[in-house]
Amino acid sequence: MKILFILTITLSCFSVFSADTVEPFELGFSDFEYYTGVSDISNSNKNYSHEITIGAGITERFSSTFNVGVEKSGEVIGNFYSLGLFLNVFSSEHFDLDIYSDIDSEYCFTLGSELNFDLKDDLALAGLYIRSEVIYLNQINEYTILLGAYYTFLYNLQFLLEFDTAIPRDEDFNIGVLAFGINYGIIENIEIITEFALDIPQKDEEITYSFSLGFISTI
Repeated sequence: MKILFILTITLSCFSVFSADTVEPFELGFSDFEYYTGVSDISNSNKNYSHEITIGAGITERFSSTFNVGVEKSGEVIGNFYSLGLFLNVFSSEHFDLDIYSDIDSEYCFTLGSELNFDLKDDLALAGLYIRSEVIYLNQINEYTILLGAYYTFLYNLQFLLEFDTAIPRDEDFNIGVLAFGINYGIIENIEIITEFALDIPQKDEEITYSFSLGFISTI
């Protein structure tokens, strides 16, 4: 199953990936994605978001994205958009190295990389990946590290597990989020992306949950 590049930007100026690995698009305007999600499910003041992503493969290793969306928190509604670039630096049967960047409507710049280890080529069985990011808005705001694993049950069914941590500027270390995802290919050109995430509490924080649902169409 071909897993496609998914990148979203939130109003709070940090990158969020649905549970998935990152891969280049097919050549041309070949990718259309829609996502809807809710966070802080356990709280009365929930956050809702909707997003559309259009992706294009410029070369076999180099891709670009345009994202536009809306986010509602309480009575506050905001719009956002971002532009992203993705480059597959190295690719082999068992190892892949990718770098990516994006800039959003608040001029928040993100630079990241992902290193994959795959037991079989094209994500056909199982593997591990590590993703790191630097987030910049007037100054370096945050460093993040994500550890992930996937297992492909069938050619069109995949389970993912992710854990991330963050080091904000001038703030305490953030333990991060534990996320579970099941991605299912309905037909050859359409895939469902799901994620359930648990924000691990620290100090006096409460446990919060989020859920997202997405659809990917490969043109």
